Amino acid sequence: MIHSYRKEGDNFSGRSALRPAYQNWTYKTKLYRLDAIAHERNSLKVPVITTPDGPTDDEKKAAKDIAKNLKSTEGAHVVLPGEKWKFDFAGDGSQNEGIMKSISHHNREISKALLAQFIELGAEGKGGSYALSEDHSDLFKLGLTAIANQVARVTNEFLIRELVDLNFDMQDGQEYPTLEFDKIGDIDIQKIIDGITALSDKHIVTPDNSIEDKMRELLDLPKAIYGEDGKVE
Repeated sequence: MIHSYRKEGDNFSGRSALRPAYQNWTYKTKLYRLDAIAHERNSLKVPVITTPDGPTDDEKKAAKDIAKNLKSTEGAHVVLPGEKWKFDFAGDGSQNEGIMKSISHHNREISKALLAQFIELGAEGKGGSYALSEDHSDLFKLGLTAIANQVARVTNEFLIRELVDLNFDMQDGQEYPTLEFDKIGDIDIQKIIDGITALSDKHIVTPDNSIEDKMRELLDLPKAIYGEDGKVE
């Protein structure tokens, strides 16, 4: 049995859900490397030593040793050989902030490719309403439900039926067992209660034992025990 996601023709490998995010992931990986290089080159200022005019070989060597051996520690200091010597740092110690903004952009695009853009709400100091987050997360849950439906359909059609036929003599009218899955995501019990109440008040739905059993299941309540008259004892 083969589960192929977005199968195209006879290509049983299918097409990964991450495929639309590949381009953004590639750029993001390269940008991280550039950011590391930018930090290495620019985050630390470069020591610069100015020697007197016409320095001797010993003065050149002394300048190189001072700059080379300089360490950023609690006791770090520089002693210059003479008054005409000068010591300074080149660069402002900053890195390319534009790189991180671009990385954030690609992070958002990767999330959107998977319908998971709601996880970016509130990032970078930008807020988002609860309703907006709920709407976006519903899209993500719909995507997961579609995948779960596909897994269940393939399993029921190509695995369960074959196993049952190999092990049991199915009679006409008998139903095959099926693989099922629960609703993905949190269930808003209050919305369900309000909906059933409204439908019941308008006589569109009549509360019966099946509805009671389902509500007890959703609320994680004990199963109802029915008497001979069909009422809960």
